Amino acid sequence: MVKIVFMGTPEFSVPTLKALAAAYDVIGVVTQPDRPAGRSREPLPPPVKVAADMLGIPVIQPERLRNPDAIDALKQWPADLFVVAAFGQILPQSVLDLPRLGCLNVHASLLPRWRGASPIQHAIKAGDARTGVTIMKMDAGLDTGPILTMHEIDIAPDETSATLHERLSKLGAEVLIPAIAGYVDGTIVPRPQPGEGVTSRPANPQRRRQNRVVGVGGADRPSGARIHAVAGDVHDVARASGQGAEWEGRGGQPAGGLCRCG
Repeated sequence: MVKIVFMGTPEFSVPTLKALAAAYDVIGVVTQPDRPAGRSREPLPPPVKVAADMLGIPVIQPERLRNPDAIDALKQWPADLFVVAAFGQILPQSVLDLPRLGCLNVHASLLPRWRGASPIQHAIKAGDARTGVTIMKMDAGLDTGPILTMHEIDIAPDETSATLHERLSKLGAEVLIPAIAGYVDGTIVPRPQPGEGVTSRPANPQRRRQNRVVGVGGADRPSGARIHAVAGDVHDVARASGQGAEWEGRGGQPAGGLCRCG
């Protein structure tokens, strides 16, 4: 059986970890360190650590994955494959090169659209009608690796980042398992990402919406169409701010966040 090391941190990553543990031999988990949270500022473990402890899987929590001690710890696990889902740290090339089958990432967008951190929030802010999950093989770029599989879903008009977060979290776990099976047996061959449609973190939406909407007359007065457009932008930003499903500890990354990759 394929031996897997899983890397993830927030609640988004937990269904993926559980699905992997049910289908494969997960020999170790890497997650972010415990962070202060709440009024008490007591250190709290990230959701992935809690889930891994319940599953009886060994956990390491390096402050920086590129540190020699962290890399040495990874080398102690004879993994065939690393799987990453919203881990929150960049994977250096020295880590990408460790497993014989490479590293796969569960990214919460339809790559190459919304590479980088917070793809769920960016899709809603941009008013996208569809999004999804991409399973990709990681390379040295930021979410630039070849694609194994991609699954689309509609974004409802009243969708918030919290509800979309939950849907994509479950979808990622569902599509990952058959993707790994096909990748391992050679029936799925990673294909390069399209050269068109590449997007990443957009410009500050607050700056975009300034556009003199505070004017009350003359050249500064917005048209009715402009007022309608600005209202739509504000609505999309409000939807995107409805998070709540992510790890509240400091240092946690949004779903699909930094990992040379979700």
